Amino acid sequence: MIEAYKEFWKRYVDFVGEGTTRPKYWWVFLVQAIIGVIWGIIFGILAAFGSSNGSINPAAVVWIIIGVLYILAIIIPQWALTARRIKDAGLPWGLVFLNFVPYLGGLVVTIFTLLPTKNTASNQ
Repeated sequence: MIEAYKEFWKRYVDFVGEGTTRPKYWWVFLVQAIIGVIWGIIFGILAAFGSSNGSINPAAVVWIIIGVLYILAIIIPQWALTARRIKDAGLPWGLVFLNFVPYLGGLVVTIFTLLPTKNTASNQ
């Protein structure tokens, strides 16, 4: 899990390199989900202890900024990871742009990430 996450950051702009296997893709997904849950719990705790006058806790505002910066930091690496996973499934990596299609696009891309690895010479 940790190795997959390290590779996620090392190959953060590699859209067309060697594909990413299903386990590596989903390990990164799990790490991102765990980070999101931990972030949410800490934010909930900070927000619950707001100022006495009803305003939001300044620490919660800082925590929101940290969360937004983290999300901005992972956008491109996440797209690259998804593109490599789609490529590993034997499909053109450009299909990652289906994510821009409302409603169904993200579902289709998720289905593509679930496909098994294709061992073809054109995939390398």
